Amino acid sequence: MDVPPRAPETGGEVLEKGNLSSEAIPAIRAEHERLVRESAEHGGIPRSAFDRVLETRRRYLASMGTHVRTLGSLIDDLFELSRIRSGGLALSLQQVDARDLVADVMSGSAAVATAGGVALDAAVDPASLRIDAGGMNRVLANLVINAIRHTPSDGAVRVVGRLLAGEVVLSVSDGCGGIAPEQAVVIGEEIVLVVHGLFLRKL
Repeated sequence: MDVPPRAPETGGEVLEKGNLSSEAIPAIRAEHERLVRESAEHGGIPRSAFDRVLETRRRYLASMGTHVRTLGSLIDDLFELSRIRSGGLALSLQQVDARDLVADVMSGSAAVATAGGVALDAAVDPASLRIDAGGMNRVLANLVINAIRHTPSDGAVRVVGRLLAGEVVLSVSDGCGGIAPEQAVVIGEEIVLVVHGLFLRKL
């Protein structure tokens, strides 16, 4: 006996059942817009005003989604840091061209640089690396994004990769003024943060 496919749940059905999975979100949004539209029509509210309400709502949702993804990324980083400290981090090594690695990071950072009026530039020697591509991408991306955020508008961030004595040395230079020598000696220590020249250390 063939069972006919079940029709998608409406937003009202989703809310009644408490089903808030990612697949249910479109139904909830559609239900909300339907209710707002009907309320606007019954209340004599112009359609243009209704459209403005929806557009504002969509902008807020997009902003919230960005913040949620950022928070999720931070949580992932904290879990990874915990695995590193406990010696439980498993690396997935593969051969990667150094130029491709840097190109991916620069492409992913382009929007942030454009928004800040910062120019991006890279010069990388051809070289094959055996690395955890995902992990190295995150490390390099963090350096580049931080460099962009601390570089004044009209400044530049440059990534250089040089093949020296069989090793690839990657460097990121920016226009933020650098780190004072007395601060540089503790930068590698655990849980040390330097804010406006002040050392903040968690004991």
